[in-house]
Amino acid sequence: MRLNYFDYFRAIAILFIVAGHSLTGWNIDTLPEKVFANIITGGTSLFVFISGFFFHHIFYKNFEYIIFMKKKIENVLVPYIVLSTLAFFIIVIYLGVDCFNLVNQSGGFLDYFTLYAKHLYSGRVLT
Repeated sequence: MRLNYFDYFRAIAILFIVAGHSLTGWNIDTLPEKVFANIITGGTSLFVFISGFFFHHIFYKNFEYIIFMKKKIENVLVPYIVLSTLAFFIIVIYLGVDCFNLVNQSGGFLDYFTLYAKHLYSGRVLT
């Protein structure tokens, strides 16, 4: 059973998310502008609500948590670790880009390992 009104709601939420990303760089000073910006940037919560609704409506009956987590590890965590490690070695080790965490440090293995762990934990390998 297709719920067309939720498809329309999802389209509106996606438009809000895209509009929220385009608000950067604008001066938002007045109260109406702040309210409008808050509504637009709140589109992500609408999308999360829709995802939760569809999960419960369609997938909940056959949901297996262990299988779900195994797939997440396989499809998200492993590629993240591989690509982040590759980016870290290219940017920090090979290109020698200075990292603010290594200032006034010896630059030894432990310093690089600590920096690598911080970048993996924070997700800021490329930035």
